[in-house]
Amino acid sequence: MAGGLASGLLHPLTGMDHLIAMVAVGIWGAQLGAPAIWVLPITFPLVMALGGVLGVLRIPLPMPEVVIALSALVLGAAVALRLRLPFAAAAIVVAVFAVFHGHTHGPSFRAPPIHWPTASALSSPPACCICADHDRHADALARRRTIDSGSAW
Repeated sequence: MAGGLASGLLHPLTGMDHLIAMVAVGIWGAQLGAPAIWVLPITFPLVMALGGVLGVLRIPLPMPEVVIALSALVLGAAVALRLRLPFAAAAIVVAVFAVFHGHTHGPSFRAPPIHWPTASALSSPPACCICADHDRHADALARRRTIDSGSAW
């Protein structure tokens, strides 16, 4: 993520871990219905940003790469099995995984040793969140079209 704005905008689209998780969150939210259809996809990038802050502060999390891989499996299984968790439980699952997704990028957002933020360090995190939010809107549009057409998931 050292490439700044462009890297931040592209990572949620080219990083398969984020793409799989975000699409699964959107589909799972649609399967659960209101309010999950809009709260779960909003929760992911917001909590991901908080995870990024933890990473910047170098607060360790246990096995982040394993949890990120697990997120794709668990969220994919939730969609495939049409898992009907209570709304609060589903939001917690999404939030926990989002913390880990954001945390892994925190160290790349840190400023160089002189402690002055660089353009890259300042532009990459917001760009990542903006692109994640764009993914959320595209996913919502796709879900709405599928629901309007009467297609089953």
